[in-house]
Amino acid sequence: MSQRPNILFVKLCCIGDILFLTPAIRSVRQRFPEARITILASTWIKAVVERIPSVDEVIYFDAPLQKIFIWDRFIATVRVTKELRRRRFTAAVTAHRSSFFSVLLAAAGIRRRIGFRGAAMLTDAVPFDDTKHETARYLELTARLTGTSDPGIMELKATEIDLEFREQFFRSGKIGSAVRYIGIFPGGGDNPGTKMHIKRWPGERYAELVRRLYTDAGLVPVFIGSAPDAAVVDPIIAAVEGSVPYLNAVSVPDLGQLHGLLTGCIVMLGGDSGPMHMAAALGIPTVTIFGPSDPRLVAPLGSSHRYIWKQVPCSPCYTPATVKQKKYFNGNEFICTTGTHACIKEVTVDEVYRTIMEVLPVHRSQSEGL
Repeated sequence: MSQRPNILFVKLCCIGDILFLTPAIRSVRQRFPEARITILASTWIKAVVERIPSVDEVIYFDAPLQKIFIWDRFIATVRVTKELRRRRFTAAVTAHRSSFFSVLLAAAGIRRRIGFRGAAMLTDAVPFDDTKHETARYLELTARLTGTSDPGIMELKATEIDLEFREQFFRSGKIGSAVRYIGIFPGGGDNPGTKMHIKRWPGERYAELVRRLYTDAGLVPVFIGSAPDAAVVDPIIAAVEGSVPYLNAVSVPDLGQLHGLLTGCIVMLGGDSGPMHMAAALGIPTVTIFGPSDPRLVAPLGSSHRYIWKQVPCSPCYTPATVKQKKYFNGNEFICTTGTHACIKEVTVDEVYRTIMEVLPVHRSQSEGL
């Protein structure tokens, strides 16, 4: 690239997926410090992409995720194609395997188009290895530009406004200044186009765990989630009301504010979901309960993160292959075909508690070194 590199990344959704892309984006920034880096993303993850340190600009494109008339989708696609052409990108990396996006990049006149093999009109087709961690897959794409690798640690940066909201929120709880908070995310599994409620650990076990965390370790729960998660969180709160102090952050109106809340927690617990990856990207230790997904492919990387996974005979059932098979879906909801939910139900309160205790010393040693 003789001119200043002007590089486009394409990833519309979802939170975890865009965060898996951050090591690849960082590797490009490190190789080309002077480059202009842009992401084509959906507004659904607006608050996340705007906090990725190495990104200069975001272009929003929602049409592929919306239930709209074909003509409206076509018009939106033409509009974004013209916008991309106007920007004169020197190279583009699409993290989608669909030919829709690679053809879009070709139509936008971008000469260097890097993506996974199988998509049409790529100049650099990289084999898709479904045995590798997702961050490693994306780093293989950018290696065509950089020739380098990366440890694969995700990154985000909370803004000053996020941190101000954190201070206001925790003060409003009136629990005390010397309290240690644990973020609890029991919901999730709601993404544009797909539901995966089978990822959720039973609410009654969260309630039992929360009591033990407070009684034995002095950890105060901060319940996190969006409005739909209230149906999961409310029964847990009802079960511990009066015995455990807590903060309820469900329905915090802005995803950006969630970044601030997460930085106020010393550890984060939940299922395989966007907020867990956000916490990891912000440097918060995490304990993730996995079920249908394979943690070897999508769990946060790094010494301060742990996962619990019961590899029962039918797991993992949510894979790059099964997402294309109708038998695993009821409408747009991914289901347990055995009806047992064994991979989730076999996870015990004791082992989750022990795993959280393992992570806490890691966090303390990191904090003491600051």
